[in-house]
Amino acid sequence: MKQIWVATTDYMRDTNADFNGDLSLLIKTPKKDDPKNTYLSSNLYCPETSHQKKEYLVYGKYIAEQIGTEIKHNYGIIILCPNLAQYPKHIIEKGFYENMEPTQLQNYMSEDIDYIDSETGLNGAKKVELINKYIEIWKTDPDAFAKRKANTTALRAILFPEKFGITE
Repeated sequence: MKQIWVATTDYMRDTNADFNGDLSLLIKTPKKDDPKNTYLSSNLYCPETSHQKKEYLVYGKYIAEQIGTEIKHNYGIIILCPNLAQYPKHIIEKGFYENMEPTQLQNYMSEDIDYIDSETGLNGAKKVELINKYIEIWKTDPDAFAKRKANTTALRAILFPEKFGITE
């Protein structure tokens, strides 16, 4: 999963665009600064069920933030193991991101995924449901970044309304 995260991050830094999850794109596309190599050398699969050839699910969000006269490029990538429901510990730990020079958006995502992970524990099905719902927020809400920036619990409250005193 970590190799996929690095490859996706490199690809997004070169394209400044969202990543749609098509891992074959990372395998086929030559790197911008190293055209003899591609972003990802081959398909990677969950080690528990690699014979089934289920691909990891990847979501990459790109946000260009205008700060004065400069543009700050933010990339956030979420890698979801296809077997997370059965193996709820198959998640990239927050410490990994801290060592990878993450952008503000990646920090937001890793903090929120870490929160989802801690709240769901070993309930893999619930973890998958909430991470997918979290990804959907980023896909559909054009103000998600601003909301998260203004309030660290804004997106978590959507996922866990009972924890944040929100009634529907």
